[in-house]
Amino acid sequence: MKYLALSLWLLGSCMGFSQDYDPFAYVPPSDPNGKMSSRTVLDPIRLKAFQEPYLDKGTGDDRDLIRITISRSFHAPVMLKWYPGKEGESSQLQVKVLKKGDDGESYSRIGLEKNITISAQQRDLLTRMVESSKATSLPAPCWQGAMLDGSTWIYEFASKGDSICLERKSPILSGIEIENLDKKRLLRETHLTALTMMLWQLADLKGEELY
Repeated sequence: MKYLALSLWLLGSCMGFSQDYDPFAYVPPSDPNGKMSSRTVLDPIRLKAFQEPYLDKGTGDDRDLIRITISRSFHAPVMLKWYPGKEGESSQLQVKVLKKGDDGESYSRIGLEKNITISAQQRDLLTRMVESSKATSLPAPCWQGAMLDGSTWIYEFASKGDSICLERKSPILSGIEIENLDKKRLLRETHLTALTMMLWQLADLKGEELY
């Protein structure tokens, strides 16, 4: 419930952003390292366990997709796949959670998979968060390094023929490095994190912890 409350509060802070922003259009990141490829940050074995392809060349169809892969230190990996659809219509969220294989150590198979219909109102709220974050023009690498007992969130914004990839490390548990971000960047990063928190809430993953 705390995720939903934060998301609703953030909606008010993103009202002033332009509605002309296309969350799936490629905008050169404001980062010297340029565009990040998901192949450099997504483990192929982990992706195979999710039964998912790389999205470097886009979705291959007419649907836009936001795919968020969350790897957690002490919990199973989770993938959230949201197909935003059209304004004023419901949309689809696909959720996958891995479980350990026969070796009892590696997460090598799908333990939970479900599809959730998101209402038009919820869809519009999520879209506003994407728009206000202007995610595809954010620097691709995270502002902070890896944290002990943390997590890595890989965002992919994919259209038919292209995709944008961002990596964030323990964004909820931000360290002192966050003080180096300017206020506008911080607000955009907060909206991006809130997008994931809202999707997590809608995924209804009882007993699972987001960090």
